[in-house]
Amino acid sequence: MELKEQMKIGIVINNLISDYEKEFLNGVSKFCEENNCVPLLFPIGELNSPYFPFEYQQKIISSLITKNNVDGIIIASAILGNHVTKAEFSSYINKTFTVPKISIGIELPNIPSIIVNQKMGFESIIKDLIINHKCNDIAIMSVKGNNEDAITRMNIIKSIFKKYNIKLDKNKIMYGRFTYDGAFTAIQDYYEKNRKLNFDGIICLNDDMAFACIDFCKKQSINVPNKLKIIGFDDVALASKDTPRLTTVNQMIANQSYEGCNILLKLINGKKIKTITKINSEPRYRQSCGCISTKNNSINFINEKREDVKFSNDIQVINTPEWLTASSQFYKLHFFQSAIQVKLGLNQIAKIFRERIKDFDISSAALVIYNKPISVNKNTTTFNIPNKAFLVSSFDDKRNYHQEKEFKEFNPNEKILPIDFFTDSSQLNTVYPLYEFNLQFGYIVFTPGMMEKIIYKMMVSGLSHLIAISHEKEKTAQKNKKLTRKNKSLDKISTTDELTGLLNRRGFIKLSQEKINSIVKDNDKGIIIFGDMDGLKKINDTYGHASGDIAIKAEGEILKSCFRKTDYVSRLGGDEFAILAPNLSVTQFYKIKKEIEKKCTEWNKISNEKFSISISLGFAEFSKDKKNIKDILNEADVILYKEKQRKKSIK
Repeated sequence: MELKEQMKIGIVINNLISDYEKEFLNGVSKFCEENNCVPLLFPIGELNSPYFPFEYQQKIISSLITKNNVDGIIIASAILGNHVTKAEFSSYINKTFTVPKISIGIELPNIPSIIVNQKMGFESIIKDLIINHKCNDIAIMSVKGNNEDAITRMNIIKSIFKKYNIKLDKNKIMYGRFTYDGAFTAIQDYYEKNRKLNFDGIICLNDDMAFACIDFCKKQSINVPNKLKIIGFDDVALASKDTPRLTTVNQMIANQSYEGCNILLKLINGKKIKTITKINSEPRYRQSCGCISTKNNSINFINEKREDVKFSNDIQVINTPEWLTASSQFYKLHFFQSAIQVKLGLNQIAKIFRERIKDFDISSAALVIYNKPISVNKNTTTFNIPNKAFLVSSFDDKRNYHQEKEFKEFNPNEKILPIDFFTDSSQLNTVYPLYEFNLQFGYIVFTPGMMEKIIYKMMVSGLSHLIAISHEKEKTAQKNKKLTRKNKSLDKISTTDELTGLLNRRGFIKLSQEKINSIVKDNDKGIIIFGDMDGLKKINDTYGHASGDIAIKAEGEILKSCFRKTDYVSRLGGDEFAILAPNLSVTQFYKIKKEIEKKCTEWNKISNEKFSISISLGFAEFSKDKKNIKDILNEADVILYKEKQRKKSIK
């Protein structure tokens, strides 16, 4: 029996992980079930993200958003364009997507947009802070930069402060980067500088920063809300579960995405629609401002009508740092999938896909692999989907469908899948690209189950890694004879430092130069780090060379633990170490430098040795125009010398 063609709505989002996206998809799911539409998710990642060097690969699936695959799209603009200007984001959207489209969260020129009226909810909780709770000395946890939400919220604060004659003290504006860690550091720095929190309230521009302020207050035994009242913005899931529960603003995200789908349907059907639709935000008064007693566990929040809204069931209080730490750890795991070291052919991968993918509570899935991997660099503006790909394996348990013939050839430019796969309006079908570093291998289409969304991202990452290894295995087989001869030659050369087990000078120079030559061919970059242990001669002279050896081995272990498995860590000799770190940014280097200092301090505390260890580090970047290993080491040595001099000057 032939199935009736259903309207397919594409959902362009970031990564499926955040509370914002969960609420966003709740609205989409509700609309699609009510209107018998099929949602198809495209997590393209944030544009120009500075945090993850290869996240740009995700946007490649934008090439699959065509009239052949979807009737129209709604775009979660509020979370996709934080690292580009509004003009750049608008340009990308208009050039990339030619189907009918709706923007959610940001007003874009010539695109029907759903935006939230942030003023309604935010103004209410700030007025409550001033009028009902008598706060007149208020600090702000803000963010630097041109983020549109941050600017809007700061303007609301300034307007209310002016109206109620509240002084906006620039010295009491802290900057937390919209993150828990950033805000915790900001309020800690303020406290250390002033030796107290000299205000009676804190307005935070989002909930994560509010949680950080609350936790810092707990650490300093400052009672919230009795001594200090704190409010946030977003009403994430944790806001109703933390202690104290957070007063905040609900942006009605599900309502925004629901209305976005509704307007998109009208647009597709040629009906007249508004250019801008506003959804009012709503206040959520809870315990952190004092509206609800911290002893009351039955009331979730007080709404804009000052009505008590109770919990439907007994709540479970969750410790904020544990919640956020666990979430952060899960997310970090996604970037360490290279730990999977199984070498399989594509036939074996197809077998694993059939047998193990269901372990992730997935009821339908399809694996597509391009005929050949495609190299994509960060500056790629358009991506041409290959004309030849293979549907490696697919199944749909609800329809009792299982692909019989593996590696079914088709043209993905004509249709996202060569089978009628999208039929259930209750399923959030998701399209994820399969990539590793700069190589695109294909994509997977699946219906996520009830697991945490980060689990599915990790699953896709692991699958991508397996395919990458399979590809590398084929290349290796073709060059096997050449590599065998080369390996015999390399075996004759001792490349290991006997004391530390790290590469020695000869091994480091040879292997690093080869690695650099390979990396720069793809216009990639990296860093060479030169390290010199502090005071090793004094340790040898005072406690003997056996103690010096202990110090060297300990420093080597610390360096190895702080860098990635793909980095080359070496001991050049004596007290000198060097590291090759491909695709490592300067910002990432300074984070690792802090981690090394921390681990050295920890070792000094627990080692029971009479001496302490530390290391000075210098670095130099390599690129296509600067790739001689010895020249780069010399440049890093100059920086190292300056670091040594700096340390001496502050002793």
